Amino acid sequence: MANKVNLLTAVLCYMDNHGILNTVKNVCKEYEQMENCTFYSFDVEIDSIEFLNENPFLGNLLLNSPREATLLFQEILYYYITLIKLLSEDIKLNQISVVIRLISIPNIAGVYVIRTFCDLLAMPAKNRMITLQGVVMGMTALSKYTHHTIYACPIIECPGASSKEYIRTHIPGATEAQIIRNNFCCFYCGSILEEIKPCRYLADKIIAEVIPSWVFMNSKSFRHQAILVYIRGDLIKKVSLGKEHQFYGIVRRDNQDSEILVTIEANNITNIPYDLFAGHFKCLPNSLWDIFQNTSETPWRFASSLAFYFADKIVPPGSFWVLKLAILLNLVCSGNENTDPLHLLVIGEESHIISKILLYSLRFCPRAIRHTANNYLTGKVTADTYCSAPYFVEAGSLLLASNGVCYLGDVSQCTKNTTERLRSILIEKKIKLGVGSKFTEGLPHLIEYPLECRIWAFDSTNCKIAEKGDDLLSKNNFVSRLGYLMDAFNFIVFTSPHEDYKVMNHIFESYFDEDDTASILDSDLQQLLTNLRAREVSLTDESEHILKTYYIASRRARSISMDSSLVPVSALQVLAQITQSFAKLSLRQKATVPDAIMAIRLYEEALMMRFGMSVFDVHLSQQNDSNNINTFLQSNDAAMMNFFAQFKQCCTSFS
Repeated sequence: MANKVNLLTAVLCYMDNHGILNTVKNVCKEYEQMENCTFYSFDVEIDSIEFLNENPFLGNLLLNSPREATLLFQEILYYYITLIKLLSEDIKLNQISVVIRLISIPNIAGVYVIRTFCDLLAMPAKNRMITLQGVVMGMTALSKYTHHTIYACPIIECPGASSKEYIRTHIPGATEAQIIRNNFCCFYCGSILEEIKPCRYLADKIIAEVIPSWVFMNSKSFRHQAILVYIRGDLIKKVSLGKEHQFYGIVRRDNQDSEILVTIEANNITNIPYDLFAGHFKCLPNSLWDIFQNTSETPWRFASSLAFYFADKIVPPGSFWVLKLAILLNLVCSGNENTDPLHLLVIGEESHIISKILLYSLRFCPRAIRHTANNYLTGKVTADTYCSAPYFVEAGSLLLASNGVCYLGDVSQCTKNTTERLRSILIEKKIKLGVGSKFTEGLPHLIEYPLECRIWAFDSTNCKIAEKGDDLLSKNNFVSRLGYLMDAFNFIVFTSPHEDYKVMNHIFESYFDEDDTASILDSDLQQLLTNLRAREVSLTDESEHILKTYYIASRRARSISMDSSLVPVSALQVLAQITQSFAKLSLRQKATVPDAIMAIRLYEEALMMRFGMSVFDVHLSQQNDSNNINTFLQSNDAAMMNFFAQFKQCCTSFS
């Protein structure tokens, strides 16, 4: 008895010190405004690590016997509410329900942390609190379960006839049969209790299939069994298909068709912040610091040098420079709710080399999904195999790549139906899944999800550049079966022809070279990109003015009518994102005029390849034949200065 009093005292002190009692007061005021309320539920958020530090015994009880700890909190709340009369005076203990929501669990693998389905099977039968960090691969439709209901004794003279005496409430791990039965007996007279059905309260639930997050970071492709998670009530609003979450809950074991189904019942769900481990670095890694010191002469050199050395174990340094720069800009671009992601489309004949560069770049993404023909692009709606809902929604590649990159490969090999659907998704910025009438038992309907990933793809269709004619703005006549996809992608890169044997020689030499050290270590580049992605860069007034001037001049130069132009309306937003990304890559806190000039050059080059020669005298960047970084940087600086001068002259003409 003395031990229980000490535990109750410790619980009371914790709730008082952390402001939980004040929260209970506010919730009770809301309940007072409700009529005929007989059940009161309170959510209590607890940091279990902090709880363990304050009271190790009570913290251990919470993690290993959560039901016993919940009863202590329930008893304290009951005494507190009745003592200061927050609710009606005749309230009973079983009318109070406490749900403890954990926001942290000690990171002890195999004890509290689940990494694989085998870890889940190895958990003891006793309900222990556990945590799982994973991505939602699929989920069922909403279904109902009994949250609580009221029973009463049919004998009126019996004390058990009161509607406040027998309240059955769902607790974690309980099944529907433990709430709704017809053989509950009265404690006082032994009669069979009868349910007061109008008092039955139903709530929503779903079952989610979750794959541990570390699987997406593993370069080796193995199949992993999904872990089932029961999600109930308000927690459903916290979970999204394809998103990464931290799940807290207990292990439950259910009998289904003579089999034991081992699952997790969620106690709380938190979102995983994008780039969780990103922070501002104090110094550059050694391999990058040397490059930074040697490239401070002009504002374009450091970012250009990164693109020069990027993927130098795949292609010779300096080759495919524009493509590699576009990839780095895409990797550091951090979109927000007001801007669209940069979707990258690469057009060139060297499909094998382009594919190798893009695949290599995926390792630097926070999450990367490689779409294949045997996967679903958007998702699929099937019958629910868990017999709890009308249908089950399985996430496709675009949903699984949320806050990351979905790599589609060569879109010229896709079917017409796939390309049309992809174009529709990119334009509408929505992923739509159709639910047939056989699942809804009525009219079919659509489920919509926002497009929250960047899409990478390339088109290997052969293209021919139009010869220069008298018309400076004559259209290029390159033939592409998927040309209409360019209107949907907002970041397009063209690669110029090169000599294949140079790339092949470089690949063979890299295989036999004993010194396998790259110019920039992957780990150093990963650290740099992760930190740059978390930075916020704003445009200066001068750079913003330059972008607006180019936007207006370009739309006028390529106008096709009084109120229409070949340059899309979204061009200004895309230019601003590229400018900010180049400023990040150059380690600047603000995007300046040189950053804007580089963004304009890249964008104008793509427009020139699509619609004809450029009034800004931009031509397709040729492959760099020299492996000398100094020669390349000098040539690039000269080209940028010439373009800047031509740009100012043309903008004056069109202003």
